[in-house]
Amino acid sequence: MSNIAIAASVKNSLKTIKKFIKQVTINTLCMFTNAITAKKTWYRLVTGKYLDLDNPKSLADKVCWLEFFWQDQRVVDLADKYEVRNYVASCGLEEILVPLIGVYDKVDDIPFDQLPEQFALKCNHGCAYNIICKDKKHINWKKTKKKLNHWMKTKYGNYALELHYNAIKPRIICEKYLEQLGDKGLIDYKFYCFNGKPAFTLVCFNRERGLKLQCYDNNWNHLDYVIGSMKSDVQIPKPQYLNRMLEIAQILSKPFPFVRVDLYEVDGKIYFSEMTFSPNMGMFTYYNDEMLIKYGELLKLPEPTNEHIWF
Repeated sequence: MSNIAIAASVKNSLKTIKKFIKQVTINTLCMFTNAITAKKTWYRLVTGKYLDLDNPKSLADKVCWLEFFWQDQRVVDLADKYEVRNYVASCGLEEILVPLIGVYDKVDDIPFDQLPEQFALKCNHGCAYNIICKDKKHINWKKTKKKLNHWMKTKYGNYALELHYNAIKPRIICEKYLEQLGDKGLIDYKFYCFNGKPAFTLVCFNRERGLKLQCYDNNWNHLDYVIGSMKSDVQIPKPQYLNRMLEIAQILSKPFPFVRVDLYEVDGKIYFSEMTFSPNMGMFTYYNDEMLIKYGELLKLPEPTNEHIWF
């Protein structure tokens, strides 16, 4: 085994151990405390800071406040990677949807032999529940089915302390495979929208070799917000259709105090990815304090709701 292969194996093993420790810790917190206390405790463990839900000021405070005290059925529907397609189409934006190959209630319903040579399988009720197939000849379908079955049985809301995901009916969708040539891979443009207006864009790239992040304002001026191992010195060129992407983000985010609208630009065409109401569990560990305070001030919280939909 080459040194590169050994390093990759060690990295994957450490990643698996880290996920296991996270899951055990969160499960223990949920077993002995309520959801709010579990969130505050996990936030303290991860960031070393206190989550203030009584007098929220930072972006993390306010996004977590929304999770617990502003519950709206639309958040459930649009966090669902299948149901959100209906919302995008209802906004007159059907042309940006990635072509859908199929939707399945069970793993055994997936007609693997009939799928194209390239495709993307995604569970609709969580984050990073994706199987990206570049060449069907090289996919181990038995292992893939096992992984999908595990995801389908997992309550992602409990795993990530993002409880609205527990209200989503688990399904699997199969979409057209999107490919972007170049050394940065498929680039995600994630538009942070506050009270119906996009404020800045988080750009995610280089996923296959180690995810890197950059931030830009609406005029594509670089914003020095990212900290930690995912920070990059590589500057990402302004997307060709940035103005249209900003318009789309504004249309989709209009009803909500906060949401992140994720888009792609591939071969001169804009594609919709997802809408996320609590990125990074609402903790934003890859941003500096300047960013968290600035956009915390920008986010105007609505009146709390009395209805509890997801906890």
